[in-house]
Amino acid sequence: MASKNINKPNFTQIPNIIFEYWMAVLTHAEFKLLLCICRKTFGWHREYTHISLKKLEEMTGISRGKIPEMMKTLIDHGLVIKLERISEDGDSASNEYSINVLDEEVGDQVVTSGDPPITSGDHGSHLRRPPPPEAHTYKELKKEDKEKEITSEVKKSVISAEAEEIYDFFLSSLKERKPDFKEPNKKRWLIDIDLIIRIDKRSPENLKTIIKWIGSNNFWKGVILCPSSLRGNLDRLETQIEASKEIDIIEENKTFVRDMKKQYPSRGKKVVLKDTYVINEDLGKDLMLNMDPSIFAEKLKSLFGG
Repeated sequence: MASKNINKPNFTQIPNIIFEYWMAVLTHAEFKLLLCICRKTFGWHREYTHISLKKLEEMTGISRGKIPEMMKTLIDHGLVIKLERISEDGDSASNEYSINVLDEEVGDQVVTSGDPPITSGDHGSHLRRPPPPEAHTYKELKKEDKEKEITSEVKKSVISAEAEEIYDFFLSSLKERKPDFKEPNKKRWLIDIDLIIRIDKRSPENLKTIIKWIGSNNFWKGVILCPSSLRGNLDRLETQIEASKEIDIIEENKTFVRDMKKQYPSRGKKVVLKDTYVINEDLGKDLMLNMDPSIFAEKLKSLFGG
């Protein structure tokens, strides 16, 4: 076993975005799991790593029964790629994992259309590699006007006023951040927006909320540069918007607890603020910090003996 002391460091390179963005979005356990995969891939200069639930449990301290669900969250976020291994007999074998990174040569997010199976001679098995979520950049759309998933019927359809409204709103949002943003292929944009509204059942109000949030997010504002990219990441964006709302609520409730402790210092001595909850250990009562602030403020009185 390696020494527990921190000596002169050997290095595992970790992308800055993991600390600057994902550390606040992921739970503590999910973040530990992500760092574990980084260590076993980047740290050993490997693209993929085979690692068992037992080893993940040893490295992270997370119960192995909880690991698959947390790994699914990382995969849903587009952070980790899971390689499903199948033995020569056709049975399922243990899996391998990779960090979903950007294409450094192109400088844009990788767009894949399904890789062929990878044969592993060492293990006598085949790897099925699912592609990461599709993401189109403006450069790629300018290079070739892909018509994937768009039928001839949709192409001929009359674009709604709602699609026109979102087109103007989205383009204005992009030009506010980048005044020299080039005029897009309007027909293609309108078709993609129409698909989001009609097929994906997103209302214009909902789309405006998402577009505003993208403009305030340091990561996504450099990724979502067209409606096609927006459509391909809708579920992930909505999940992160909800997560960011919860973080804001937690911070608001923490501030309220601190104010209450200042206002009632003697009673507040017994009230201890944790990362996700506040507790009065003497009374044996606690409150989760992610509840509605108005409800939280009312219930917090009980922790102060009120």
